[in-house]
Amino acid sequence: TERLELPKVIARLEAQCACELGRARVRRLVPSNQNDVARQGLALTSEAKTFVQKIRFPPFGGLSDVSESLKVASIGSILDAQPLLAVGRAAEGARRLRETLFSVSDEISDQFDRLFDIVELIVPRKDIEKAVNDAIDDNGEIKDDASVDLLKARRNIRSAQTQIQSRLRAMLSDTRVTPHLQDAFVTVRDGRYCLPVKAESRGSVPGIVHDRSSSGNAFFIEPQAVVDLNNRLRELASEEREAVLDVLKTLSGLVGGAYEDLKASLDAAGDLDFCFAKAQLSLSMNALEPDLRDEVQGCYLKEARHPSVEDCVANDIKIGDESAATERGDFDVMLLTGPNTGGKTIVLKTLGLLAMMTGCGLHIPVEKGSWLHLPGQIHVDIGDEQSIEQSLSTFSGHLKNIVGILKSVQPNDLVLFDEIGAGTDPDEGAALAKAVLRVLSRRGAKVLATTHYGELKQFALSAGRFENASVEFDPVSLRPTYRLRIGVPGASNALDIAARLGMPPELVQRARRYLGREKVEAEAATQQLEATQRQLTEQTD
Repeated sequence: TERLELPKVIARLEAQCACELGRARVRRLVPSNQNDVARQGLALTSEAKTFVQKIRFPPFGGLSDVSESLKVASIGSILDAQPLLAVGRAAEGARRLRETLFSVSDEISDQFDRLFDIVELIVPRKDIEKAVNDAIDDNGEIKDDASVDLLKARRNIRSAQTQIQSRLRAMLSDTRVTPHLQDAFVTVRDGRYCLPVKAESRGSVPGIVHDRSSSGNAFFIEPQAVVDLNNRLRELASEEREAVLDVLKTLSGLVGGAYEDLKASLDAAGDLDFCFAKAQLSLSMNALEPDLRDEVQGCYLKEARHPSVEDCVANDIKIGDESAATERGDFDVMLLTGPNTGGKTIVLKTLGLLAMMTGCGLHIPVEKGSWLHLPGQIHVDIGDEQSIEQSLSTFSGHLKNIVGILKSVQPNDLVLFDEIGAGTDPDEGAALAKAVLRVLSRRGAKVLATTHYGELKQFALSAGRFENASVEFDPVSLRPTYRLRIGVPGASNALDIAARLGMPPELVQRARRYLGREKVEAEAATQQLEATQRQLTEQTD
């Protein structure tokens, strides 16, 4: 998948998700090779896209992945306030999502049958929402009135704190005490209210020492006058903790008892986020749902574009049944030739990537009338496009890939070769390529291979269910047009380019003599065929 750049598309899809539930669903996405499975995914994408275009993008606010919290609660453990708040918000978010999607008018609701099948799985649990909202504030703190016991404990705590502070403030203004204080303020150490007493006056203020300043100049002493009140405050704090724990225990039990409903709702919400992310991606790519056909094998991708290539030239890509481009009929093997940097590898990757995207239930950047039958498996042998020369190790790796493909290939598999047979002696490389392509064709695979070998162009003209194709090159501008021409082998154009770039004419003529008469004539015929087809295309356009 990396060689065909599917991870880049998946990253774009993940970025379209509204919440972590959808992103997690995207990360589990694996292309299917079953038409029926892909058809369901494509239909959901189309329904979500229609919903966005005709109505709105639905709300996913409040939804988060609280699955771990649900598991903890389901086994009887107690959740803290923050996880409970997240569960309450997720329950509310799922309910609001359901209500929004079900709010469409009856006149168009039948356009969203598959989406609504997922929405039906969301189980509203307003009791969970209310219980959490009644007990926990927006900051994740337990409210005073979450229970009678908690309200009583916190009132008593505030009363005790007021009494303590009142007594200590009185001491701060007592002339018998103030000379012994390092500073005139009340502080808390170990949960006890204290005063900062000068080190040399330690024995002058009766009480309990709880701490000493970092400088050593002061002791933090709990005056004897507030020891009983501090003890009472500590008891009340314990009562508060018990009351809070009772609230958390009650809420956790409620959440644990609703585990199945909440889990189903979150799963459905994640699936819906996934569907609407696919819709958003389709809109951003100007993509659409291709037709998946069971009765034929191969594909016809009309004006296909690579989704990761800016300003990509759209090309018609076809192979297999109903692929005839010339009187030679349908073909299962396409040999793609043309200049370097002419876009051959992009064509190769576009076919493989769009097939994988379809298997993921994603719309693809093509035009209406496009169809395909999903390949069983996609086998790829694509090297480093940036390599200046191919080493023996590159050729060895190439051969290993071919051996692996031959061992595992099945009818209706798609095989993509970039520069098949390259990296060795041209005669031997071309012979090897012929043998491999012939075997793959006989096994019922669909093959798209790029090559520079002229021998393979001739081979494709004589072999059954083989076809030549090329990426067009404009000999006037000396630039590739990136247009795919099926049925037309590509010329190398090397000598014409050399001449136009200023190489001495006599040197070019000598090169043509070295090339041989037959090869020169064949190259010239190819160039004439390219020019004729280009003119016909321009007239048609």
